[in-house]
Amino acid sequence: MVEAAPITPGVHLVTRGYLDHQVAESAAREFGAREPFPWIAPRASLRPAGFEELRRDYPPPELFERHQDIPRHHGQRPHNRYYLACEESPYGRLPGEPGCVAARSLAASWQRLLQEFDGAWYRNFVARLLETNRLHLHFSWHMAGSGDAVSPHCDSARRLGTHIFNFNSPDDWDPAWGGQTVLLGDPTDSRPDPSLGDFRVRHPIEYGTNRSLLFQNGENHWHGVSPLQCPPGALRKVFLVAFLRPERRLKVIGRRLRDRAMRWL
Repeated sequence: MVEAAPITPGVHLVTRGYLDHQVAESAAREFGAREPFPWIAPRASLRPAGFEELRRDYPPPELFERHQDIPRHHGQRPHNRYYLACEESPYGRLPGEPGCVAARSLAASWQRLLQEFDGAWYRNFVARLLETNRLHLHFSWHMAGSGDAVSPHCDSARRLGTHIFNFNSPDDWDPAWGGQTVLLGDPTDSRPDPSLGDFRVRHPIEYGTNRSLLFQNGENHWHGVSPLQCPPGALRKVFLVAFLRPERRLKVIGRRLRDRAMRWL
């Protein structure tokens, strides 16, 4: 659960919440029937005024940490990008350090959105799709520029699924530059570090304004993003909600101590 500071009084564009429940519920009907694995990609996932408010208040670049050629498991190609986690980072960063921010330091609009994600409707919505109500939500922002890519991979066993929200608009992103998440199936071999071309099934999800993608994780639920072909200075901006299996408290403490120790090696 994300703890946020009291919202500063003022004029906000959104009064009914940011998430469009009707759009999400309508899209959810197709979740289990999708190929190559369960997914939905609703348009206008956020109410239009709320989307514009959140896009305006997207965290500034100076809060992000650049990930460049960081080794991955099984010799997979790195995910080069700018990364920002909320409250807890899998890379051992603490709030206030590059790559990690406290919820109370975010703009009021983002604090309100995170509280909405942690509310009953969204948690119940995700629980119905993933068939479990034992979920820990982790929030992060990702930005990527020219040449950056997400190599084909399956997420860790602890991650049950992911919800990706796009935060570009026609003013700052041309679809010709790429950015689509590609859902992959039927690999041609069993190599742990495949390329997009090593899959017979390649299903690109349109990278559009105020569109989101929610998909279920699994042992062979491969996905990735092709290298971006945008001009210098342009950035693909997304926000991720990861649905994680809860960890036991002692395991969490041990992992955090290990991560902190690794930073000093």
